[in-house]
Amino acid sequence: MSARTEPDSATLTYPFARQAPLRTPVEYARLRADRPVAPAILPTGSTVWLVTRYDDVLTVLSDSRFSRAALTRPDAPRVSPIPLPPHALFTTDPPEHTRLRALVSRSFTARATERMRVRVRQLVTDLLDVLAAGPQPADLIDTVVYPLPVAFICDLLGVPPADRGNLRDWSDRIFAIDAYPQDEVLEAYQSLGGYLDGLLDDKRSHPGEDMLSSLVAAGDDEGSLDQADLIVLTMTLLMVGYPTTVDTLSCSLLSLLLHPRQYAALAGDPALLEPAVEELLRLNPPSSNLSDVRVTTEEVRLGGVLIPAGAGVVPCYTSANRDEHRFADPERLDIRRDGPSHLAFGYGPHYCLGAALARVEIQEVVRALVTRFPALALAVPLEQVPWRESLFGVEVQRLQVTW
Repeated sequence: MSARTEPDSATLTYPFARQAPLRTPVEYARLRADRPVAPAILPTGSTVWLVTRYDDVLTVLSDSRFSRAALTRPDAPRVSPIPLPPHALFTTDPPEHTRLRALVSRSFTARATERMRVRVRQLVTDLLDVLAAGPQPADLIDTVVYPLPVAFICDLLGVPPADRGNLRDWSDRIFAIDAYPQDEVLEAYQSLGGYLDGLLDDKRSHPGEDMLSSLVAAGDDEGSLDQADLIVLTMTLLMVGYPTTVDTLSCSLLSLLLHPRQYAALAGDPALLEPAVEELLRLNPPSSNLSDVRVTTEEVRLGGVLIPAGAGVVPCYTSANRDEHRFADPERLDIRRDGPSHLAFGYGPHYCLGAALARVEIQEVVRALVTRFPALALAVPLEQVPWRESLFGVEVQRLQVTW
């Protein structure tokens, strides 16, 4: 199947429309039951194959015949008007991907991230101090959900505080799905690239104790990364550390607030924190929708369907994490759930680089909220909670609460 074609009567339109931010589109369950590998048309006009069952998604993520590097080919499916750069973490396969990942992975290991927990906890404490001192109702998105991951990843990379406001505007445009004209998306992408070009030059002239200074030094010393490569790598790190976490954290908090008994149980039993966060990640994966498309390098039979070479394939994490063959009563939030591992962070060589950091951030926010605000509650009906789709999933845009 070509990357771009006209839909037939059996071709779906993807992403599926949601009726509410946390309501799973019914199409996923239908596909798992009857058409686990099915063609779909993207907003760009490209055709891809949707893979919806857990075991099949696992195959896509671990089988080398499903390539990320092939996404940069001229005839590859497009998920955005922004052309994908070659030689990036998300557009390379091993061994090139392994080399690039090694440059930054030391800062994102579980052990390294645990050392960061102290800083994350302090940031959360400071943000909740401001929340507690302010009026009610208050917006958790502007007070906690957005500032925390932005502050932390920018501290880690070495982005000056005065420049962080622009990141939100650029990211809003770059990672939205069909919400802005293409020229605005491209302009935001170019603006972010231009800003990072200057920031990297500054790190080269005035190095600090941050990750970008280290990457610049490594690239210059080894000749392994030119300026264009560094810009793309920095964009990837920002993506890993900011918008994915914002989406997952915003939906996770909304999920808990819609289940006050489970929120209260967390407040009364700290031992539930880790399984609760894993359950929230299962239901609100940071990598969903169109963030992890692959391209087949040869014909592959999957789910009873022969997928041709050069076809786009979307591993649907939202669906895989709700597969009835893996998870009992999969649509239900159960903070005591014990069972198979979810695929919220993917699997295989492209397993999310920031998984450990995302876990720490969500754990610390949930821990602090249930401890300091045991009576936290939504201030408006669910129908009045604004949200939107993004390349990564669902982003709750405002979350008004009282306590």
